[in-house]
Amino acid sequence: MKNKTDIQTKNQQIDKILQEQYDAETKILESALLNVAGKTSWDEFPEESEEKIRAGYDRLITRLREKGDFNEAARAEKTGSTRAAKEKLEILEYDWNRTHRILKSAAAAVAVVMLTALVGMTAIADCRYPDKNTQTYQKTSVFEKK
Repeated sequence: MKNKTDIQTKNQQIDKILQEQYDAETKILESALLNVAGKTSWDEFPEESEEKIRAGYDRLITRLREKGDFNEAARAEKTGSTRAAKEKLEILEYDWNRTHRILKSAAAAVAVVMLTALVGMTAIADCRYPDKNTQTYQKTSVFEKK
């Protein structure tokens, strides 16, 4: 029990040290970003209107489409349009069902072939060695005393 408690205490100490390092590095990066922008605080940045933000987003999408880097299906899923996502899901479900049916048939065929091979090997062994039992090959049994 002592070992388990020691491990938990050690893990808590490690978590605390990592959290402190994370906080320190975050502050360093934040201050570097603010210095590059010429600001001392995040409050100094002006509030942008929803229309201005939307216009910037639309310009970005237009530029990405022109370059060919824009995925229409990803945008449809992110903007709330679920039609493309539903169609994609239906296609995947159909493919899975088709694959599942094929694999089920293949598994049944493999099982039949393996069972047939096992029965065949048993029949061949019985025909070749009709008078021998598998235990006759052992001179002494594990349970017999010498």
